[in-house]
Amino acid sequence: SASNSFSIKVRMGAGNQVGQTQIFYANAARLKQIMEEGTSERFSEKRAFPEIWPRGGESPKLAADIFEADTTPVNAYQRARPFAIFSVSAKTTRESFVKSRPVADTGVAFQMATCDFTTTASQGASPLEFALVPVKSGGLVIESGGETEGAGSKKTSIQGFFFGGHGSINGTTNATFYEIPMAPLQSIAQLRHANAGSIGSAPYVAYTVGESRAHPAIPPADTFFQADTSRNVLDHSWLANDQLWDRHWFSTLATLQGMAYSGSSAYTSERLAQEFFDGTTRLPNPRNSPYIPSGKTKVQAVTAARIPAGTQSAAHIMTDGGFNVNSTSIPAWISVLSSLSTADVPLAAGAATEKDPAGTPFLRVRQPAKGLGAAAGKDKLWNSYRTLDATEIASLAKEIVAEIKTRGPFLSMAEFVNRRLGPSSDLTNSGAIQAAIDRTTLNAIMESNSRPISPTEVAALGWKNADAVVKSTGAGAPGEVSQGDVLSAIGSFATVRSDTFRIRALGDARNARGEIVAKAWCEATVQRVPEYVDATDSPELLPTVPANLNFGRQFRLISFRWVHPEEV
Repeated sequence: SASNSFSIKVRMGAGNQVGQTQIFYANAARLKQIMEEGTSERFSEKRAFPEIWPRGGESPKLAADIFEADTTPVNAYQRARPFAIFSVSAKTTRESFVKSRPVADTGVAFQMATCDFTTTASQGASPLEFALVPVKSGGLVIESGGETEGAGSKKTSIQGFFFGGHGSINGTTNATFYEIPMAPLQSIAQLRHANAGSIGSAPYVAYTVGESRAHPAIPPADTFFQADTSRNVLDHSWLANDQLWDRHWFSTLATLQGMAYSGSSAYTSERLAQEFFDGTTRLPNPRNSPYIPSGKTKVQAVTAARIPAGTQSAAHIMTDGGFNVNSTSIPAWISVLSSLSTADVPLAAGAATEKDPAGTPFLRVRQPAKGLGAAAGKDKLWNSYRTLDATEIASLAKEIVAEIKTRGPFLSMAEFVNRRLGPSSDLTNSGAIQAAIDRTTLNAIMESNSRPISPTEVAALGWKNADAVVKSTGAGAPGEVSQGDVLSAIGSFATVRSDTFRIRALGDARNARGEIVAKAWCEATVQRVPEYVDATDSPELLPTVPANLNFGRQFRLISFRWVHPEEV
C-alpha cells in the first residue's frame, strides 16, 4: 500500500457494515517482520515473507491447473485447489504465533480495532494477528465442524474452530463470553457483559467491570498512557471500577417481564414496588428490604423508589446482611464464598436446570450454555461453568485474608476491587481477589487448553509492563474462575464498612473511699440510615452543607437494654 496501511471491513448484507479493522505498518520492512513473526503449534515452521511456493519437494502448481471460469458458481468448482491461506484473526489460547492472553489483554469479540505496527513490529500487543501460511499436501486449509446445513451428500459443516485453536484438536466451535440479561442485574460486576472494552480506546479487552488485571500495555503506575501522539491507551477495568463501585447500586426494583418471567412471576414495576413496600413480595435481590424515611408515608416511598432512572431508590431500600470485605476472618470468608453452595443452576437451553451441582457454582453467565453433565473436554472450559469444593473454597478464603492483611484496610469498594498503582509488584498486577485466586491452583483446569506464559517470553513485544503477564494464555477465559465471577456472586452485598453497631457501656458508683459499690452495663444498637445529619441535603444527592460533609449520614438508635452481669 502506498500509505503503508490498509483496512478490512466486515459487512452483513448489501451496504450494512458491522465492523472495521485498520492496520498501520510504517513500511515494507515492518510488514515483513509482522508476517514472519513467531511459530505456532499448528504451523511450526518458520515463515518467510514474501512466501514462495512450492517449497522444496512439492510439485509446482500451474494457474491453468486450478483455473475456474468466472461464470462457474463457487459450489460447482472442480479444479480449484488451495495452496496458501492468509488470515487476520483474534488470537487463540494455544495456536497463536505470538504468545499473549487473548481474553485478558487483546480481546476476542470486538467490532472495530486499530492495529498499529508503526513503532513496533510485534503482534503481541495487537488485538489481531496476521498469518500467511502454505497449505501442504493432505493438510486441512480450514477445518470445520459443529452445526451443518444441507442434506444427504450435500450436507456440510458450517462452523469453524476457534478460541483454543483453529482446528478440532485445540479449538471449539462455540464459546460463551457474555450474557444478554433477562433479569435485573444485582452486582456491579455483571456490567462486564456490556463488552465495553472492545470499542473506543485501546487496548481491546473482553472484560472490564469487576476485573482487575493490570494490562501490560500500560505502565503499572498509570491508568492512562499516551502510546504516541495519535493513540491513548486506557486501563478500562481500573477506570470503570473507580467510577462505578461506590457511586452506583442495583435495587432490582424493575419491570419483571419477558422470557425469564411468566404467569405469577411477571410484575410491572408499579405492582412490584407496591407489594415490596407492603412486605408481601421480595425483590429479585432478596437481601434488599424496604425503608420508609422518617416523615414519609409508604405511598411516598413507593413513588420515590420508582422515579425514572432509579435516582432515589437507594434512599428507600436497605440491604440486609451486608458483608464487610475488610474482614480478616477465614471462616467468615468461607461462609460468604459458599453462599451459593445449594443453588440450582438454570441453563440457557429451554427451561433446563442443573439441580444442586456438587460444590459451589461460580457463574460467568447466569444461564450457562451447557451444564456440567452435558459438557465435556474443551467444551466444558468454554461453554459451561465452574464449581469449587469445600477444600478449594477454604484455600481461596485463606489467600483473600492474606491479601486483605497486606493491602487493607480498604476505604472504598473501588479500592478493594482495583489493583494498586505504583512500581511493578504483586500489588500492581491485580486486585486482592484476583491475586488470591492466582496463588491457588483453582484454574489449573485451563492448562489443558492454553500455554504457560511468563514475563520473559513477552519482554520484546512492546509491552510497558511485561511483569503483569503471569500464569497462562488462558487468563480470564470462561473456563477460569476470575475476580469478576466472585464479585458477581457477592458484589450486591459487599461493603467496606458496617452500618449497624452494638455498643456496650459500663458505669460504676464509688463511695467516699473510692471503692466500687455498684456496677451497671447497658447495650445500644445503632444503625446508619440514608438521611444526612442535616436534612437540608436530600439522601440521594452528594452532601453540600458543612455538617454533612463532616459527619455524613445519621445514626439511629434501634434498641437499648440493660445487660445482666452474667452476659458480660
